[in-house]
Amino acid sequence: MFQSLLLLICSLATTAAAVSNIPSRLRLSLDGDDTSNVILTWTTPYAPSSPVVRYGEISKIQDKQLWNIKVAHLRSSCIPIEAPKTYDYPLKNYTSQYIGSCKLTNLKAGVTYSYTVEANPNDVTVATQFIAPTSPTSSPSSSSSSPSSLRIAFIGDMGQTINSTHTRDHIIVSKPFAYNHVVIVGDMSYADSQKTRAQCNHPGGCSPTRWDSWEDLYEPLGSIVPTMVLTGNHEIELTDAPLNSNDDAMPGMEPFLNYKNRFPMPHVEDKQYFYSYDVGTKGTTGIHFIHLSSYDIFVDPLWNSTEGKQYIFLKADLEKVDRSITPWVIMCTHSPWYNSNKAHHDEYEEVQLRTLMEDLLYTYNVDMMFSGHVHAYERSHPVYQEKITKGATTYINIGDGGNREGPADSYYAAPKWSAFREGVFGHGELEIFNSTMAEWKWKRNNIQEVKKEADSVRFVKRNGINGGVVALSL
Repeated sequence: MFQSLLLLICSLATTAAAVSNIPSRLRLSLDGDDTSNVILTWTTPYAPSSPVVRYGEISKIQDKQLWNIKVAHLRSSCIPIEAPKTYDYPLKNYTSQYIGSCKLTNLKAGVTYSYTVEANPNDVTVATQFIAPTSPTSSPSSSSSSPSSLRIAFIGDMGQTINSTHTRDHIIVSKPFAYNHVVIVGDMSYADSQKTRAQCNHPGGCSPTRWDSWEDLYEPLGSIVPTMVLTGNHEIELTDAPLNSNDDAMPGMEPFLNYKNRFPMPHVEDKQYFYSYDVGTKGTTGIHFIHLSSYDIFVDPLWNSTEGKQYIFLKADLEKVDRSITPWVIMCTHSPWYNSNKAHHDEYEEVQLRTLMEDLLYTYNVDMMFSGHVHAYERSHPVYQEKITKGATTYINIGDGGNREGPADSYYAAPKWSAFREGVFGHGELEIFNSTMAEWKWKRNNIQEVKKEADSVRFVKRNGINGGVVALSL
């Protein structure tokens, strides 16, 4: 009798565990239309019966419990991006878990919030905290007498190795709640889903399941700090450039399929992977961010001409920038335009886009451009047409996030425009103090140097908010 009862209890426990539908892979991002809002994304193994997001200010939560504060249903006050759904990756017979997303609104900049996600009445996450980001549309915090600085963390080519976890953990150790958001300049998971088993050295092969494992790896950071991403070459996941049609070798597929289904980034139109958004305090720490796609060749046959949709977007976007609102303009893309490393040196996309667009960056005084692709760190002096030029754009390559291909430590002779370079893993931090002064720090992944920067520089505007920057070594 006892053995039968024990077997029944074990069977019930196993069944309960098997049908658990607790949301996971929680990740925050900014709402491109209004960056005072936050978008929350999550996944569940099964279709949720009644998805609910509960969130509220920590200071207003009784006994630190969430059950008695504002309840935000996907179909009511928490604005849905899309109802939870799956997507298919036909090449590998892969179907994703259910991906849900919800927009958290009416947040107060700088205030700490806590949230839970519930798929079904008994499947709910533990409470997770984040600090509401600052936007030019945000109301000033009543607890602050003057605008504070704005901090953003930068990662490139992260992957999912022990070095990737070091990058993630170093940012967490460096007080992640002090960051307004994280920017990843492409190449997140290295899933490489288009590759055959023979082409792939991952244990278990290359497939979209590695997107799942990357989201598991990134959740400890992504669930507490909003993250904005862009497309790299490892997000294409096709064998060639099919432009406006499917890859003949991969019927039913399209470029960036996994990326577009997992990351609710802003976009101008469907299958256009470039966008812009504003963060920071109006007139002081305000930044206008522009994210471009280095691989627009996969979706636009006019990608390298002034008739291309990305060029037209960039020109119009720069023309509309109001420096009295966002004194700083920062561009991010995957492939670097200035690179003295032997890896990915002067690749076709890099040269074509720099030739097409560099004059725009110089004309409109883009302050900095962050890139990845090369698995090393490099910072330029302000440079235009390969010559050091006061007030020109400073180019920072930050593709050293920890990916499986290892650091790229072989360089050509240093050109005059190269200010600092090193082929080791790490991450960077930008702090905007006011409308004319900012500071950049790059930190190696060496555990002993987590709080010490290996490279740092102060950026000062030349002629007020409309002028380009001068880089001053610290």
